[in-house]
Amino acid sequence: MPPEPSAEKRALLEAYEAALQQPSRFASGPSPKRPFGFLTVISVLALVAIGAWLFAKRPDWVFARGRPPQSAAIREASLRLAMAAQYERIERFRDSAGHLPTRLADLGQVTGNLTYTTTQFGGFVLEGADSTLQLTLRSDDSLRTFVGNSYEVVSRRGAP
Repeated sequence: MPPEPSAEKRALLEAYEAALQQPSRFASGPSPKRPFGFLTVISVLALVAIGAWLFAKRPDWVFARGRPPQSAAIREASLRLAMAAQYERIERFRDSAGHLPTRLADLGQVTGNLTYTTTQFGGFVLEGADSTLQLTLRSDDSLRTFVGNSYEVVSRRGAP
C-alpha cells in the first residue's frame, strides 16, 4: 500500500478536483460586448483633432523640411573632394591599364557634375560644376594643393 500523501499534496488534489467540478467561465461563450466608454470617445476625438491640426499646419518639428541649404564653402569643399576621388580613380586606371580611360563611365559610376577630357600630351583635365561654382583640375596639378582644407570644412558641417 502506498504511503499517505502529505497535507500539501492533499490540498492541491482537492483544489484540482474542485476546479474540475466548476463550470468554465469560457464555456458559456464570449463575454458580451460593452459599448464604447465616454473616455474612449473623448480620446478618439482628441486624437482626430490633433491629427487634423498637424496635417493642416505641418509644423517643422513634425514634418522636417529636409536638410538646410549648404554654404558655398561646403559646396566647394564637397566638389573638390569628389573631383579628387575621381582624379585618383583615373590615376589608378592609368597605372593598371597603362593608358587613360576614354571616358569617366569606364571607371564606374560618376559622382557629381564632372566632365573629363584627355589632352594630346597624355594628360587629362577634370572639370566640376555645382550651380555657380566651376573648378578645373589638371593631371599635372598638385592634388594636395587642390584639396586644401576641404576635409576639415566638410567635417565641420553641422557643427556650431
